[in-house]
Amino acid sequence: TQCNFLVMSESDFHSYQRLGGHHYLGGFFERFPARVAVPHGGTWYWVIDVAGGRANIRYQVSIIKAS
Repeated sequence: TQCNFLVMSESDFHSYQRLGGHHYLGGFFERFPARVAVPHGGTWYWVIDVAGGRANIRYQVSIIKAS
C-alpha cells in the first residue's frame, strides 16, 4: 500500500481536515523505519494519508526526544 506519512502543526492539521492549504514534514517513504524531525516542541499531528484510497495499515510510532 502506498501512503504518505505527514507530521503537521495543529493549525496545518485543521486546514488539512478542511482540504485547505497546509504544510507538513515527512511525505512518501519507501524505506523503514522512517524518521521525521520536528523543528520545535509543542503538539504535532501524525497523519497517514492514503491519497483517497482505502487500506488496512498496521503501524507503530515511536517518539525519540533529542538529547
